[in-house]
Amino acid sequence: MTWPELSIRRPTLIGSVFAAMIVIGLVSVKRLGLDMFPDITIPVIIATTIYPGAGPQEIETLVSKPLEEELSSLPGVKHLTSSSQDGVSVVVAEYRLGIDIKDAEQLFRARVENARFRLPHDVEPPVIRRIDPADQPQAILALTGDLSAPDLYDLAK
Repeated sequence: MTWPELSIRRPTLIGSVFAAMIVIGLVSVKRLGLDMFPDITIPVIIATTIYPGAGPQEIETLVSKPLEEELSSLPGVKHLTSSSQDGVSVVVAEYRLGIDIKDAEQLFRARVENARFRLPHDVEPPVIRRIDPADQPQAILALTGDLSAPDLYDLAK
């Protein structure tokens, strides 16, 4: 017996099957958890070091290279990149997924601390932070207009 024959001979059975499928679907949708911003951890740690008055070449040789050499042997690091600009060095370590980022951050801090003796004396202490999506704003609003800044702020609020 084919499906069309069965549906013509037993319409109540087919209706009951469809009703059961709809009920199961509705119950499943209500139990399904949905977060706009799911709790995820991006395994990226950034070290920002400020060296006032230094050019990009000096930053690269005196700050970025020593930090990269110290951090390159960290376990679990997938990519290690750096950016040297006027007075600022940014070293970014991207880890493999599945690594415990809190333990990795502690080891990262220890390695940066080990490299501090190789940095110039007038370099500010490196600022180390993890990328956390929960710390990002949900929306950014930019307004321009003929109003004053306080009026624009009130309008945005």
